[in-house]
Formats: sequence, structure tokens, C-alpha cells
Amino acid sequence: MARFTDPRDLLSHQRRRFERTGRSMQVGMEGAVGEIKQEAYNLVSGDISSQTLAAYGHPFGKGASARAGCIGDIRISVNPLPINVQSGELRKSLRVFRRQRGGETIWQVQFTSSHSIVTSPDGTPTMIGRGFWTTLNQFAQPLLAQRLREAKRAGEGG
Repeated sequence: MARFTDPRDLLSHQRRRFERTGRSMQVGMEGAVGEIKQEAYNLVSGDISSQTLAAYGHPFGKGASARAGCIGDIRISVNPLPINVQSGELRKSLRVFRRQRGGETIWQVQFTSSHSIVTSPDGTPTMIGRGFWTTLNQFAQPLLAQRLREAKRAGEGG
């Protein structure tokens, strides 16, 4: 461990350490954002065909259309995620934006397609909420925390 007899040397050391840690955290975040984007892509890459959903009576209906998800008195249960690919437009519209606010970098995952309404937490007027953003956040939060811990450790160690 370094010892400093001159306060200017200590200050210089602390500034360098702070800069290293900041760079390391930025690199860690960029790597995590790539993994989060891949997880978002996976969550909108379901493979249940439209014909199968039609045969099930569209099990994601709500309100008046919820009865359509039943065959007789049996409710067909289908996992709401991943969201199925219909035209592929939703999946193609997945974007990650990097924004700067002051000294802070903000990463934003979003869809630019009009079909992005199916990712709404409340669903649509005729479709249940699919839990897309909740699931993505459950994946992202621990990953980001881990990456930031690793980056901080790496930045302070050099």
C-alpha cells in the first residue's frame, strides 16, 4: 500500500484511481448492455406458430377474448414469454440508445415498432401483459450490479 507524505501526491493518486475506476465501469457497462440486448432479443423470439395459437384459441386474451383461450372448460396455459415472432418486425426494431446527461451515461433499450405495445406491462386492450420488461429487469439488475463490482475492483486495483 502506498504511503504519501505530500498531500499533492495523495490527491494525484486518488484522481488517477478515480479515472481508472470510471473507465473500467464504462467498459463493464458496455459489455453488460450487449448481454441485456441479447436477452431482450431472446424474449421476443418465441417459436409457437400462429396456427398453434389459433388452435389454442389465443391463450393470451383478456376481457371478452379471454374465453377464446378455453377449449370447453379447459383453459390452455402457454408461457407468456418469449413473445412469438409473427412478422419479425418487433424483433428487428430492438434498439439500444446511449445518452449523455451531464457526466452520466444512460443506456435505454426500446422497440421502435408499432408492435411494441405487446411489451406493455398492462398488455393491450385485448391481450394480457406478458411480463417482458419485468423479466428483462430481473435479468439486468444482478448482471449490472456484478459488472459494476468487478469494474470497481479492477479500477481500484491498478
